[in-house]
Amino acid sequence: MAVCPKCGRKLKITDIKPTCPGCGVNLLYYKIEERLEVDAINAELEHAKTQKRVDRAKDAMFGTPLAIVRLVLLVLVVGMFFVPLATFHAVGPYFDKTTTLNALEIYNSVSALDFDGMFVLAGSPVLKTSFMFLAISAVTIVVSVLCALLELIFSFLS
Repeated sequence: MAVCPKCGRKLKITDIKPTCPGCGVNLLYYKIEERLEVDAINAELEHAKTQKRVDRAKDAMFGTPLAIVRLVLLVLVVGMFFVPLATFHAVGPYFDKTTTLNALEIYNSVSALDFDGMFVLAGSPVLKTSFMFLAISAVTIVVSVLCALLELIFSFLS
């Protein structure tokens, strides 16, 4: 069972009031100032540990002019995905169509391809070399995207 912190009396299970029946001290608020001071000290220690991590992240992002330039260039590279690479205009007897091409539209059209049919091309004797070059270029694009993501992640850790 519980014990009163002031008088040391054993509390029964039937003692449901927040005060001790022997000395009358409020058990919930007994020595609350000391407990709050201990909590404040622990919070300051945790804040000091966390602040070191935040300072390291700030230094990695904005610590030097070179880091600021790196961040700006990284944002520009990501922004280049939205810039149109080309504009196509087709005119015919019954249609007039203008379309723009950017990196996101290229990704959407590549992801809409039938890759199972492309792997059938690997067995074709005529298109085997072309497919190999296509596969190599796709792998290098994926590797370059992964390297860019890893650079972004490791820029926070340096």
